[in-house]
Amino acid sequence: MASVSAAIPTCPFRVLETFSHDENNFTQGLILDDHVLYESVGGYGSSRLIKYQWPSMRLDRQVSLPKTIFAEGIALLNNQLYQLTWREGEVIVYDAQDLQVQSIRPLRGQGWGLAAVDHQTLIRSDGTHCLYMHEPKTFRQKKSICQSNSRFRFNALAYQDGVIYANHYPTDDLYRIDQRTGKILDVLNLTSLRSGARAQVTNGVAAAGPGMILVTGKHWSKLYRLDVSACRSVASH
Repeated sequence: MASVSAAIPTCPFRVLETFSHDENNFTQGLILDDHVLYESVGGYGSSRLIKYQWPSMRLDRQVSLPKTIFAEGIALLNNQLYQLTWREGEVIVYDAQDLQVQSIRPLRGQGWGLAAVDHQTLIRSDGTHCLYMHEPKTFRQKKSICQSNSRFRFNALAYQDGVIYANHYPTDDLYRIDQRTGKILDVLNLTSLRSGARAQVTNGVAAAGPGMILVTGKHWSKLYRLDVSACRSVASH
């Protein structure tokens, strides 16, 4: 795929810690919440929602989805965990503690990445150059943010301190987008972090505290905590 980042500043990053990751996982989404890490794993017949103890990565519990569902991105909001489905037209809502399904909500369009932007908004990607803001209770779409370059294919999402992190599929580029303006701040190229014999593209990003994120990829054997404090701040854009 042709590069879409030629004129976009590069964000320098530093690996702070490296963790083992199950390379069988076709990772679709990550969330770090204090001492808990959630992971969404995709694939028809292999889709799961996993809850780990953090930072030990010890398995706490997991839920396997029906073979007819391809799981995608996840977001945590008000003690509820939202999991997108790819083409099935559903958003599955779980109790964040025990992973019991609470409800299933309709989704128009495809589900790729998902993140909680504030206490009342979820943001979704669908593999295009646009991001969509949703109201959590009904998943009604409120507005969209689109890049002028339609070659972007945004996938996994995370949000931290006014910045949306968005993987560009099928590359190892992770873009940082100003949530207020919708403009791209800079980009991290994570190709050097690919790990494992089966490794595919970068996918899976989570906020991990001020100036830090977690990243992994599809079938990666490692998960990384990165220092991204040298990236451009929202205020300077």
